[in-house]
Amino acid sequence: MYKKAFPSFDANLPVITGFVDESWKNDVCPSMLNESKGLKLFVNFNNPKLRETGGLKYALFRYAAPDFECHFIRETNSLADIRKTAKGVTA
Repeated sequence: MYKKAFPSFDANLPVITGFVDESWKNDVCPSMLNESKGLKLFVNFNNPKLRETGGLKYALFRYAAPDFECHFIRETNSLADIRKTAKGVTA
């Protein structure tokens, strides 16, 4: 899905247990969803010059019904930090 929505994306989405590609072409970068934990992970371009809003490589948000609003949890350049943070989140 991300390859169609972001054909110029300069990386592959990481493999993270429980997360699936949820990319949407109107977002600024690809994203992944962990529905069971209500988490949304935005995966920015590797090249910082290609990042529409600047920022770090990964941004993790709480994303849940009924409002489907994103509530910031963490931003980092470390995939290990994202995995650790996501693992500690309960639904």
